[in-house]
Amino acid sequence: MDIQIPNRLGWFAGLLIVVFSVHRAAAVEPAAAADAVVVCPTEFRDALTPLLARRAADGLSLRVVDSAASAAEVQQRIGQAADPEKTRFIVLVGDCAIGRSDGDSNPQYEVPTLHRAAGVTAAWGTTPQLPGDTFYGDLDADGIPEAVVGRIPVDSAEQLSAYIRRIAAYEDSTDFGAWRQRVLLTAGVGGFGFLADAAIESVTRSMITGSLPASTRTHVTYASPSSPFNPGLDRFHEAVLQQYARGARFWVYAGHGRVTELDRVPQTASGRAVLTVHDVDRLQLNGAPPPIALMLACYTGAFDANQDCLAEQMLLADEGPIAVLAGSRITLPYGNAAVATGLIRGVYEQRSERLGDAWLASLRELATLSKNDPELNKRRAVIDTLAGLISPTAADLPAERREHMQLYNLLGDPMLRLQHPETVSLDVEGKAAQGQTLVVRGQTPLAGTLSIALHRAIGSVPTGTAADERYRLANETEITRLEIDVDAAGPFQARLAIPEQAAGTLHLVAHIKNADRYAVGDARILVYAR
Repeated sequence: MDIQIPNRLGWFAGLLIVVFSVHRAAAVEPAAAADAVVVCPTEFRDALTPLLARRAADGLSLRVVDSAASAAEVQQRIGQAADPEKTRFIVLVGDCAIGRSDGDSNPQYEVPTLHRAAGVTAAWGTTPQLPGDTFYGDLDADGIPEAVVGRIPVDSAEQLSAYIRRIAAYEDSTDFGAWRQRVLLTAGVGGFGFLADAAIESVTRSMITGSLPASTRTHVTYASPSSPFNPGLDRFHEAVLQQYARGARFWVYAGHGRVTELDRVPQTASGRAVLTVHDVDRLQLNGAPPPIALMLACYTGAFDANQDCLAEQMLLADEGPIAVLAGSRITLPYGNAAVATGLIRGVYEQRSERLGDAWLASLRELATLSKNDPELNKRRAVIDTLAGLISPTAADLPAERREHMQLYNLLGDPMLRLQHPETVSLDVEGKAAQGQTLVVRGQTPLAGTLSIALHRAIGSVPTGTAADERYRLANETEITRLEIDVDAAGPFQARLAIPEQAAGTLHLVAHIKNADRYAVGDARILVYAR
């Protein structure tokens, strides 16, 4: 059964055509290639209808094809419906059972996945075959995906309907609060030597200092006992849940993982897992929309396992992440870092319209040799140098990157819309004295409530801070703030008093919001003693 959903339809008109098409598919003639191909088992067709209508209203054209008993059949159906020059998204609706890719999948409920032989990761005890959906998007068989693949790993129509409602709530949210500029990063400790521990910490630091915009507020919870970001080993689990509840654009975990849980803190038999499948109902948000989760860890995204993996159960929890990117088998530190930096660039630098666009850019970057792209070679210089010193696969970093294209999968709707902030331009003196009143001038693209805050560097805990205050102050970087009402788009001026205790290189962050839009801006200021 092959159904096409045309674009340029209003939501209601799209819904009518979707409903008609699902029940009258036999009368539909083959049509031109679409923006998205959706592989949907028969039992989920009716429940899928609202998502199809929503995407048609977005202006996307869609083709819906049946699932099949084998991955080869699914790949063939996708190839017949897609066009390498046009198709951007492939959506797989349904779970995948272990060992059923070669003809034993149930096309009423399941979509089988592809498998490739383990290469770089084979030496680390992974399974001989690596499951992954990415290369369903390799429409011209050149080893690089032209379309991004996302799987909605539901087991029932009810789960699908609930997830689609959450998508609608996320995309339609007009909550332009602080969560949109927040990234939550939880990091475990390698615990098996300098090699992995140094790489994990490198990912953490690079994400804080090198990849994210200065207007982004990063909150770190790190299991290393000596780190200022450690809330205490006995409080680690609760601290992670409390930070999740604050809301964030991204929730990132870097560390060890298993199919159903993250690493234990401390790493002893009596240690408590950072998060398990039994905790997903405790993922609760204080009113903010859900984050996008990135889990830089082994096995947490093993969607083909006998039991639903942690990434799946988080995705389908009532207040879990709206999408999850996770590895299906053993992943390696360098590959994880390359995945993370590529995704961050797709979201924050390229400002991709949809999550799948950002993820596809990351995947294609993983497949690109540094020597073939001077700009990419420059961006990779630091991480490649570090990997050359400490990575167990330093001899073939390109192979490690390519293998992580197979290992990492997007669970959720790849067509998920990302709402980026507009830009507030700031005009301030580059330096100021302690206690001085700073005149902040700028341009805003909208009217609304404007906040201007001064921040110190994350992790710069003031000297003499008590141990029980260290974690809070390491993350709460705001020194002072003011709020003003701006009546119209255009120029504004405000006066911000710099506290006497402020010192060093600080960041000025502006955030303005109203009922429909928001914008951010930042500037760097050197504060010196009088």
